[in-house]
Amino acid sequence: IGPLTLGLGLWMTSAGCHVPPPKPQALLKFGFGSPGQTFRPFATAIQGEMLDSLYDSFSTRFKHDNQLSRTGSQEAYDDMVAEFPLLRYALYQATKDPGKLRYELAPDGASALVETTYRGRTFRVFLIREGYWELYVTDPSDPAADPWREADRNVDELFEAQPGGMLLDTGQGKLWSYAPPPRGGIDSLANLRAGYEWKVDDFRIEAAP
Repeated sequence: IGPLTLGLGLWMTSAGCHVPPPKPQALLKFGFGSPGQTFRPFATAIQGEMLDSLYDSFSTRFKHDNQLSRTGSQEAYDDMVAEFPLLRYALYQATKDPGKLRYELAPDGASALVETTYRGRTFRVFLIREGYWELYVTDPSDPAADPWREADRNVDELFEAQPGGMLLDTGQGKLWSYAPPPRGGIDSLANLRAGYEWKVDDFRIEAAP
């Protein structure tokens, strides 16, 4: 989830507006299962300068197009807040009052828009639904070892020609997830995760009509 304790007990400012650190309840609701669930950690990560969480909120395409890496998240965050000085406070107000948010889901269910207005400006967050798979392994000889992610990949569509992903068997009505075997053998396998998540693909601040 990222540095949950970062800034706790401190008040942060944005263009003269006080922005409190995220509440514990907000930190416990992190997830990417719906457009709304993704918008909340995105807003919370900006509010609390939680860089790992902010990076995880972005889509693969956004990170590629903006040459964004996890190690470069601090510079990207500083640039974003400098360019949009009211961003943190506007998001804080939007999450404090969900009634200020407007959701719009595309007919194909693959993209969505979340919109809020603050001080004559409209803030739009564009989200897309991404497929993914992750392979986690552990050290069979070390009972105290924590599992770690050995391999992962985004899935653009359901296909079988890649070393890992998801496959829909329409004949049997079943969904299969698959991945390459762990380098340490099947005994090192902790778990295999696959599914879809909503991620932030772009955002804009515009003068309200």
